[in-house]
Amino acid sequence: MNEKTQSINLANDETEIDLKEIFFILRAHLILIIAVMVLFGTGAGVATKLLITPKYQSTSMLYVLSSSTSITSIADIQIGSYLTNDYIVLIKSRPVLDTVIDDLNLNESYNLLKSRVNVVNSGDNTRIVSITVTDEDPEQAKLIVDKITDVAKVQMATIMHTEQPSVAEYGTVNTKPVSPSLKKNVAIAVVLGFVLVAGILIVLYILDDTIDGRDDVEKYLGLNTLGLIPYDETVADEESKKNMTKAKKIKHIKGKK
Repeated sequence: MNEKTQSINLANDETEIDLKEIFFILRAHLILIIAVMVLFGTGAGVATKLLITPKYQSTSMLYVLSSSTSITSIADIQIGSYLTNDYIVLIKSRPVLDTVIDDLNLNESYNLLKSRVNVVNSGDNTRIVSITVTDEDPEQAKLIVDKITDVAKVQMATIMHTEQPSVAEYGTVNTKPVSPSLKKNVAIAVVLGFVLVAGILIVLYILDDTIDGRDDVEKYLGLNTLGLIPYDETVADEESKKNMTKAKKIKHIKGKK
């Protein structure tokens, strides 16, 4: 474990100093962070528009009580509430969906169609069942949901030996896709870009155990510095060039011998 890693695990006041250093590191690389975030966001936007097929939904509603049922009958209303849960299960049953597949000549299996159909109770105190179909074609979604509605009401009456439920509403053609969400995907990508760059910078900072400057000497080694020796890079470069020239001359002389 290096010195900087040990310092992070010390007292709270030292941890606060380290957090400030991390903040300064992130601020120093702000341009890089922003560039990666923009890159990730742009990539997610392009992928959402070009690579992901939009999905559309259409919803129909069935009223569990039939048109001939007396609304004033409390017993009928209570029975309708119990039947609602049965309808939710039976609408997605194989007899209903297989009939829809055959009638519409759909090139898909029962399980695939079932995964695209969602049946829920429209409310806790209602007897209305909502049937929603998701498809890549908005007109196809309406066609399927309407067919499921018509087949389901006949099948329910046959299976449960009751009158057919009433159709409260058939599906509509919705041209606005429900997925994918461009804003959501871009926002997630931007956050991931920030987390990735920030995580790499923080890990590199923690793993960096080099001593750089008087502050690091006092902080990590606990020593007081008496003075600083200035470092002139031009002088160092000239000395390095001289040493290289001498080494070449010596090598040349040895080669002649």
